[in-house]
Amino acid sequence: MNTPNIDRIIDIAGEAGRAILQVYRTDFDIEHKEDKSPLTEADMRSHEIITSHLAEFDLPVLSEESKGIVYEERRHWDRFWLVDPLDG
Repeated sequence: MNTPNIDRIIDIAGEAGRAILQVYRTDFDIEHKEDKSPLTEADMRSHEIITSHLAEFDLPVLSEESKGIVYEERRHWDRFWLVDPLDG
């Protein structure tokens, strides 16, 4: 397994943050999920950046913006990434 290091994680977060700011400089739309919480293009861009880069560490990713992963699968995880890059 490729071991994560803090510098790489900071780089990933910085890239996601820059993508969020790019969206915020536009007239973006806000959708709402089933639970009525907001979902923007910034949410999805940052989610895609973070999850695609975290794949290099061979750990599962649990994210609010991902499809639900059933408990039967998650309960066997010893370690995982918990990602919630942005609220609304």
